[in-house]
Amino acid sequence: GKPRRAGLFLATLCVSAGMGVCYFTKPVKIPNLTPEVSTTMSAMPAPAPVEDTISESIRILKVIESNGESSAVNLRENAVGILQIRPIRVEECNRILKRHEFTYADRFDVSRSVSMAEVFLSESARRWRDEYGCWPCAGRICGMWQAGGPFRGPTSKYREKIRLALVELRAAQ
Repeated sequence: GKPRRAGLFLATLCVSAGMGVCYFTKPVKIPNLTPEVSTTMSAMPAPAPVEDTISESIRILKVIESNGESSAVNLRENAVGILQIRPIRVEECNRILKRHEFTYADRFDVSRSVSMAEVFLSESARRWRDEYGCWPCAGRICGMWQAGGPFRGPTSKYREKIRLALVELRAAQ
């Protein structure tokens, strides 16, 4: 019945979350789980700190967004730098920090671009955790970059780029 579907939906959301594993930050009671799902959840490895997941996401985004090229420019979208940052993202990072920390010129500086990504993705991941009770996986965090926040999904084309980059990155490790 309905409790089983609801329980399986939440388990699927926090166990697989698209392209990786999400971890509960607090105990969550999920009614009527099937034995396979209960076994999968109890056998999950200890979570990596969310900072590690964000760092992995940024490594993936550098490949997806600019193929690692710090001087990349997309005139059509007014996006520049290694992470293809638009002016609106600079403004959003300054809003999150509640101070004027970043400038448009910072988009061409790799370390400043990474700092902006850390600010934006940390805030997005925190909002996701507050809503769903689990930290998002690297694939979901990458999707947040393209979608502009935690609650809209990336396009299917971008989702496939994330999947391929994740496979490549993890194979190289």
